[in-house]
Amino acid sequence: MFGNVVAGGVIMTLLYQFTGWLTSFVLPGEFNILGLVVAPVFHVYFDIFSAFLQAFIFISLTTILTSVEFPTEN
Repeated sequence: MFGNVVAGGVIMTLLYQFTGWLTSFVLPGEFNILGLVVAPVFHVYFDIFSAFLQAFIFISLTTILTSVEFPTEN
């Protein structure tokens, strides 16, 4: 899980650097306008959706393991 969070941060850093590099060809100066347009979509995926998906998977696996180890008696 830690590796996934770190990988998301590394990918976002690379995305910001790449959009800054692309923007430098179009506009003079240091302002990264392309990063402001493209990055929020990727932030939603890497920061919110991915975290909820991982939490759902780990909760599901924990529930399945618990139900296998401690079966309910009828």
